[in-house]
Amino acid sequence: MQAAIYSINNGITIGNIQVIDNKNVQLNLSNKLTFQIKYTVTVTGAFDCVGNVIGSNNTAIFALPEQGFAGDLIINEVLFNPYTGGADFVEIYNNSNKFIDLQNWNLANLENDSIDNYKVLTDNPKLILPGEFVLLTKDGQAVENDYINSVTDAFLQMASLSTYSNDEGEVFLINNLNMVVDSFYYTDDMHFALLNTEDGVSLERIDYDRPSNDETNWHSAAEDAGFATPGFENSQYMQTNSDGGEIVVSPLTFSPDNDGMDDVVNISYNFPTPGFVASIIIYDSKGRLIRNLIQNELLGISGTFSWDGINEDAEKARIGIYIIFVEAFDIDGNVKSFKKTVVLAGRLE
Repeated sequence: MQAAIYSINNGITIGNIQVIDNKNVQLNLSNKLTFQIKYTVTVTGAFDCVGNVIGSNNTAIFALPEQGFAGDLIINEVLFNPYTGGADFVEIYNNSNKFIDLQNWNLANLENDSIDNYKVLTDNPKLILPGEFVLLTKDGQAVENDYINSVTDAFLQMASLSTYSNDEGEVFLINNLNMVVDSFYYTDDMHFALLNTEDGVSLERIDYDRPSNDETNWHSAAEDAGFATPGFENSQYMQTNSDGGEIVVSPLTFSPDNDGMDDVVNISYNFPTPGFVASIIIYDSKGRLIRNLIQNELLGISGTFSWDGINEDAEKARIGIYIIFVEAFDIDGNVKSFKKTVVLAGRLE
C-alpha cells in the first residue's frame, strides 16, 4: 500500500499519506475542497496481499456533502403493486446541485393519521449526486428479475421497507434531521385507465419540478419500457414547456397509448400575479364535454396540468381534434379565458 500513488483532480494536492491498516489510508490535503464539486481520486501502483496490482478499476468519486431539504430530493417513481413474488420500490431523484448524504434518512408511511413505520435508508455514508437516481427496495434481486433493464448500480437495498398498500397509500421521504422533504399520496386510480392489469406497473413522475401531489403529474410507466424504469429516467418524463404565453399546450399532438412517447399533453400556465382560480375542461370538435380536468382549483403564478386522453367515462377519447378551454378568475373579478387545440392521435383500427 505504501508504494501506491494517489492523485485528486480539480487542483487538489495531497500533503501526506497516512497508512491506517492494510485496507485503509488517510489522505491529508494541502488545500480545501469546495461544495458542489465532484472529485475523483485515482490510485496507481497499489497491490493486494498476494501481489496483484490494481487494474483499471482504480478511481473513486467523492464530494463535500450538503444537507438536503424539501425540493432537493424528490420521490420520482413508486411500485406499490409488484408482480407475485416481486418487491415494492421507491425511487428518489436528486433535483438539486448538492451532493447529499443519505445516511440516516428514512422512508415512512401513514398510520392512524400519523407518519409512522420509519425505515432507515442506510446506516452508512451514501452520496446521491446531482441528477442521480437511487432506487430503494428491500429486495434488489427481485426488482432486477422483473425488470431486465434495471440499472442495478442505482439500487440501495434497505433492511426493510415501509408497507405500501396496493390500493392507496402515502410515501414519505424524511431527512436525517427528521424533516419531511417530500411526500406522495397515491391511489390505484392514478394508473392509466386502459391497462389490462396494474400488477407490476409503477407510477412515474412526469416532471421533477411540478408538485408531488399533483395527481396529473403521474402516469403509469410505459409498456415499451417494461412497465417500470428502476434506476434510470422515467419513460413518461416530460419537461414543462412554459414559453410562448400565459397558456401553453405541449405537445400539440399526443398519442395516449402508454408507449412512453407523448402519452400525455401538458397544459402550462404562467400568470403575472397569483390568486387565480381556474377550471380546465376538454371538449371535442363538436363542443361535447369530454373531461373536466380541474374545477375551481387555486393556482400559483405558474404550473402545469396533464391530460392522459381519458374521458369522463374512464375510456380513451377518440382520435381527433380537441378543445382545451381554460377559464381563470381572481377575487377582483378579473377573468381570463383561453381556447387551445390539441390533436389526439393513434392507430386506426
